[in-house]
Amino acid sequence: METDITKSDGCQHLYDQQKFFTLSELKKQNYRHFLNEILRNRHLFKMLPANISHAIDVGCGTGYLAYFLARKGKRVTAVDMSSKKLQSFRDIALQYNITQVHSDLFQLRYTHSFDVLICQEVLEHLEHYEKAVSLMKSFLRPRGFALFCVPYEENLTAKMRTCPLCHASYHKNGHLHSFNRQILSDVLERQDLTILRTKLIVSKRVTKWFAKIKYPAWMGFFGVLLFDNVMNHLCPRKAAYLAVLCRKNS
Repeated sequence: METDITKSDGCQHLYDQQKFFTLSELKKQNYRHFLNEILRNRHLFKMLPANISHAIDVGCGTGYLAYFLARKGKRVTAVDMSSKKLQSFRDIALQYNITQVHSDLFQLRYTHSFDVLICQEVLEHLEHYEKAVSLMKSFLRPRGFALFCVPYEENLTAKMRTCPLCHASYHKNGHLHSFNRQILSDVLERQDLTILRTKLIVSKRVTKWFAKIKYPAWMGFFGVLLFDNVMNHLCPRKAAYLAVLCRKNS
C-alpha cells in the first residue's frame, strides 16, 4: 500500500511543521506563492474541455481548482490525503456541493465514474507514479479526459535538506522525481492515453516580478496569464510547471 510520501520518505518533523493556507491567507503570508497558485490553477482551468460535467480532483490541496469548477456548475469530487487541506476549504465545499474525500490515492475505488480527472503536483511525490496513472485512468469513463501537472525539469538535488532533529535527508517539498515533456508523455502513452495538448505554465520570472510590485488582485489576472504565456514561450527553462491534457482511448 502506498503511503504519504511526505511522512514516510521525508521527515516526520517536517510534516508536523507544515501549514496550509487558504488563498486569502496565502495572499497575506507569501504573495509570490499566492500568484503561483492563482496562475497555475487558472491555466489548468482554461485547458479543460468545456463539455465536462463530473470531475475528480486527485490531490486537490486547498481546493482552488475544485472551487473554480463547482462555481461553473460542474459536479466535483475533491480528494486529498491531508485532512488539514480539506478542512481549509470545508465551508466552500458545503456551499458549492463539492464532495470531499479524505483518502490515499491507492485506496480509491472508482470505475468509469468521471468525465475528467485532474492531478496536479502529485506524481512527483509517488515512488510508483506509473502505477498511479494506471489506477487514475480507471476512474474515467471511456473517452474521458485527464489533466496532469508536474514541476518542470526540477533540480531535485538543489532542494535537498537535512533535518536538524533526526538528521534525515529529504527534499524540502517531498519530491522524488523530476519530469520533462518526454518522460511524462512516455508514461501517459504507455497507459494508452492520447496526448491532446502540452503546455508550460507559470514563469518563475513572472511571479517574481508581479510579486515585487504587489500586483493588485482586484485588477484581475487575464493580462497576467497572457504575459505568462509569452514568457514561457520565450524562456521555457524558467517555466515552473508542465501541464498535459490527454484522453482515455476506451
